[in-house]
Amino acid sequence: MVTIRHKRRALARRLTAPVWRPSRSVLAELLRGMATELGVAYAVCVAVQAALRCQDADEDRELELCLRAHVADPISRNADNLRTFAQRLAPAKFAPQE
Repeated sequence: MVTIRHKRRALARRLTAPVWRPSRSVLAELLRGMATELGVAYAVCVAVQAALRCQDADEDRELELCLRAHVADPISRNADNLRTFAQRLAPAKFAPQE
């Protein structure tokens, strides 16, 4: 027996936009892309740290330590976590180039 509640639910399902449910491989590829971009940001951060270190000013040393503690290390950690998660979600067909 179809009740009004069931009719309303069916209508609501038809009126809502379709939900995008990517496959595991698509999700893994998106995560790998994010990890790659984070890796590039990390490399830039390390380059800035090196430039600040070479300038040898008191404030530059503090900026370098701040960049490492609050930018470079978290970026590196999150990029590694994303790569690990992507690998568990759907193993890559080839080894990522880093």
